[in-house]
Amino acid sequence: SIITDEVRFVHPIEKKVAVSSAFGLRRHPILGRYIEHKGMDLPVPVGSPVMSVADGEVVERGHDRRAGNYLTVRHNDGWYSRYLHLNTVTVRKGDRLSAGETIATSGNTGLSTGPHLHLEIGYKGVALDPAPLLSGSPMLLARRMR
Repeated sequence: SIITDEVRFVHPIEKKVAVSSAFGLRRHPILGRYIEHKGMDLPVPVGSPVMSVADGEVVERGHDRRAGNYLTVRHNDGWYSRYLHLNTVTVRKGDRLSAGETIATSGNTGLSTGPHLHLEIGYKGVALDPAPLLSGSPMLLARRMR
């Protein structure tokens, strides 16, 4: 597939911080076994604003033992983003969002070693490394996805 410039990603938090756990295979810090980490962790204090990485629609809002409070947002052309370990969620299922709109506050819910935002970005059901997507231009994305 060729990705168009329909989706441009913005950072989900106000300040850029060092990634505390990157995308890919890693030893889970709580479970102790190797598991595919489908996103990246951004260490931020509880209550930090979390923004949508692109225009979209909230398709899932929930809580589970691992993810804690979470949101899933559907974007154009098969793209989606997920936000895990949230403290408070300020949007509802069905809400239309703009890129950069505040959707939640960061937290430490679910299986978590400390306050952070776990961000996933995917395309047609496949999780991708968010780091280059947040820093790349649409043309770079198109070349990477071919």
